[in-house]
Amino acid sequence: MQYIILTSTLLSLLLIVFYTIRVCIEIKGIPDSISATFFKIRHRRWFTLTLWGTAAFLIPGILAASASHTYYWALAASLGTFLVGLAPNFTKEPQEGIHIIGATMGLVTSQIWVGLNDLAIVLSVWSVCIIGIAIAVAVGKPGNFKTRLHRTHLLFWSEVSSLVTTYTTILLTPGI
Repeated sequence: MQYIILTSTLLSLLLIVFYTIRVCIEIKGIPDSISATFFKIRHRRWFTLTLWGTAAFLIPGILAASASHTYYWALAASLGTFLVGLAPNFTKEPQEGIHIIGATMGLVTSQIWVGLNDLAIVLSVWSVCIIGIAIAVAVGKPGNFKTRLHRTHLLFWSEVSSLVTTYTTILLTPGI
C-alpha cells in the first residue's frame, strides 16, 4: 500500500512540475501565476487535465499523511485544485468566481493542513518566499511599488511555496 501512495504522490508532483516547467520554457519566462498559463498555451485542455490529475493523484498521499483531525483540510485543498481546473478562464463569469473560490480554497486549506500536521516547520518555506520577493522588489527595476511587486510574480511564487510545503509534508510524514 505504501508504494501505491508514494507512486500516486510522485505522479501528482511530476504532473504539476513538468507542466509548469514546460510552460515556462514555452513562454520563455515565469508566468504571473500557474492559472495564467491557461492563456499562454496552445492546447488549453492540458491545463485542466494537469490540475485534475495533480489533485486526483495527490488524494491518497495527502490522506495517508493526514492526522485524523485534518482530513477535511486535505480534501478541501484537493477540491480547490479540481475547481481551478474546472473553471480555468478566470477572466469571465461564471468561471471567474469558481476559479477564485477554488484557487483560494486550495492555497489556504493546503497550508492550514500543513500547519495542523506534525511538520508545521515546513511552513518556514514561506519565509524564504517572502524574503525573496522583498529583495526583488527592493532591488528591482524602477517603478512604483505596485509595478515592482507585480514584476516579482508574487502569485506564482506563492503557488510554488504552497506546493513545496504540501508535498514536503507528505513526503516527510513517517510511513509514506
